Amino acid sequence: MQNKLKSILFPKQFLFRLTFINVMVILVFVMLSSWAIYNAACVLADGLISINEQKQHQFRATLFQYLWIFSVSAIIIGSLIHFYLTKRIIQPLKQLIHSTKTMKQGLYPTPIQVKPEGEIAELVDQFNGLVQQLKNN
Repeated sequence: MQNKLKSILFPKQFLFRLTFINVMVILVFVMLSSWAIYNAACVLADGLISINEQKQHQFRATLFQYLWIFSVSAIIIGSLIHFYLTKRIIQPLKQLIHSTKTMKQGLYPTPIQVKPEGEIAELVDQFNGLVQQLKNN
């Protein structure tokens, strides 16, 4: 039971682990921001306008509702954008894994084409160079 819960909370695939961690960070940030905004708005409304208790309660309820809508929307949209961008970054690594498996079978894979620059592109370039050197030898 504990291992199943652990595998659900912490999947083995890097993309899902990274997404899960970032969703948690976004969740905490949005909730803390919403709480601060809610309390600040209520204090400001209490100080600026002298309204009866019923209108004050209605103001707080409406503000709370809008903050929940904003929070949930921000978490969902942020998570989807993060998942898409991370998936694009991970794609060259998946190609690298596939090429490595092909080499393990004794075949020489075609060079991997990488658009982004950075460490992943450098790793793929080094791998392509290694494959070419093995072909030449």
